[in-house]
Amino acid sequence: MGALLCSRCGQSFPIVDGIPRLLIGKESQEVKQAFSEQWKLRYGGCFEKESRVFWLENSESVKYLSESLIQAVQPGDWLLDGGCGSGEKSRELARLHPQAQVLAMDISETLPVLAGKSRDLANLHIIQADVSHPPLKSGRFAHIVSIGVLHHTPDTAKAFRALAPCVRPGGNLVIWLYPHPTESPLYQRFYYFVRDRLFRKQGHAMPALKRLTLLRLLCLPVFLLLPLFLLSTTIQKGFYQKLSLRDLYHGLVFLLYDDLAPLYQHRHSRLEVRNWYYESQFEKVSELQLGLYVGRRVAA
Repeated sequence: MGALLCSRCGQSFPIVDGIPRLLIGKESQEVKQAFSEQWKLRYGGCFEKESRVFWLENSESVKYLSESLIQAVQPGDWLLDGGCGSGEKSRELARLHPQAQVLAMDISETLPVLAGKSRDLANLHIIQADVSHPPLKSGRFAHIVSIGVLHHTPDTAKAFRALAPCVRPGGNLVIWLYPHPTESPLYQRFYYFVRDRLFRKQGHAMPALKRLTLLRLLCLPVFLLLPLFLLSTTIQKGFYQKLSLRDLYHGLVFLLYDDLAPLYQHRHSRLEVRNWYYESQFEKVSELQLGLYVGRRVAA
């Protein structure tokens, strides 16, 4: 136990289990609980292997992000994983960039597990905080990555505008958001169908283990259509050929669990997202893959 004292406002923040608890504002308790439960199940082996997220190897995903989006990382740079979840991406960032410092930030209560798995990474730092109210200095980070996070907050645009100023001029902000249904391919619309129609937007209200059991049953017939789903994606074609049927099945269960568990799931058009970037003084905004955006911050 310990505490951090803010030199500006004098507010004290506790350090519990070695994790600074920097929750400010009114964070969503429902969001915190849902993701805490999800990561507990993941750590407990209920989904795919920890080395993968939605079938993709974390090492390959982070290498892609670093080479295609983040680009040059200089010694002493600070990188932020805004909404790190179970933390595999943060750990890979720290391994890939030992010359930099990586801050993993999330709202969930499972961060001590991540800390225990990361004792070998001296350049990885972990805090509990809300991306909608980041307790971070403006312009402090060379690059920020926030993959599949902002759309699970009460207000995606508000969360974006809170996080964006933390990028320094010349740095990149990389986000992944659910695309608007009118801009989505068939497999993404099926994903929305499961949440909106099949579970009537009430999947988040189920107890975690009941939700998991139902999805395991649902995924048995859906699993037969999985090859068509994978063939329709544009992300790393052919990766699924390396996986066993067991890997494919558990990846599908995790994919749909992540679809149902959050209280919020907002979907946004390309125009909306690009406008957020431009309004926050970013340039060279592009969508490299479906829902995956990057922009470079210019001087205000």
